[in-house]
Amino acid sequence: MGSEENQGDKFEGENYANNRLLGVQSLVTVDLFKRPNDTHFVRVSLRSDVKPELITRSEIDMDRYTNQTDFLHTVYIAGAACAERQCEEYGDRHDPVECAKAASDAARELLNGL
Repeated sequence: MGSEENQGDKFEGENYANNRLLGVQSLVTVDLFKRPNDTHFVRVSLRSDVKPELITRSEIDMDRYTNQTDFLHTVYIAGAACAERQCEEYGDRHDPVECAKAASDAARELLNGL
């Protein structure tokens, strides 16, 4: 699982409309990407309320997981980690548990749509 706070490379599946809404209508966003080598990853994103120009992202390699439960648990942790980082670094008032639940729910919906 990696984490970043900048604009990365573009991959198939990136939802730019969703990214623009992040932090306005949707606190946590989970997007699925396909790499050129046909592997997949999801990106958990959270926009800072204190510094709206910053989005904390955590990327999770889907192909590492053999079952949905372990994958969703990792997404849950990523959602909480993004929130905790922004709380500590920028003074945001995110609830890490709520962000974790939102990330996990969004990932579950994404998987159900495949």
